[in-house]
Amino acid sequence: MTDYKTIKIKEIKQILTSLIQQRLVSDEEKRFLQQKINDTIGTSAQSFSAIKFLIVAKLIKIDIDDLCENVFHDHKWKKLDWSTFGTNHLKTFLTPFTFSQNSIAEYAGIEKARLSRVMNGLLETLYPHEVYGLAKAFDLNPSELFDYFYGNGEKPLVGL
Repeated sequence: MTDYKTIKIKEIKQILTSLIQQRLVSDEEKRFLQQKINDTIGTSAQSFSAIKFLIVAKLIKIDIDDLCENVFHDHKWKKLDWSTFGTNHLKTFLTPFTFSQNSIAEYAGIEKARLSRVMNGLLETLYPHEVYGLAKAFDLNPSELFDYFYGNGEKPLVGL
């Protein structure tokens, strides 16, 4: 059975190839950009990290939020609903700070052990669909987390 990452890397390559064909005039530009994308993405789904996803999206100048919605629309996640966790304002205010790693992993659709390894520095980066899942669970735009984790973005405000 083909895993989710392998399927998604093929979809991403197809979408990006289509965009290159639509946007660029010169065949030379198309070949150059296609080669650059293939070099960045690589052939292994295991090595296609969230940072590579961000690099490729910026290279093509595509809106990362749109790309995420197109590619990861079937990723399983649940939105954290702050209002249902507290019967008073103090509890509602503190709830986002008391979620366990396991709860966050569940809501974001990330394997619990994998999230733990990334958080503890045993793995360097998340996969693109994991950043997407975290963003959706915390009611953020994926671009906010991609930019914060792997770019120059500011820390997003959560739970507002």
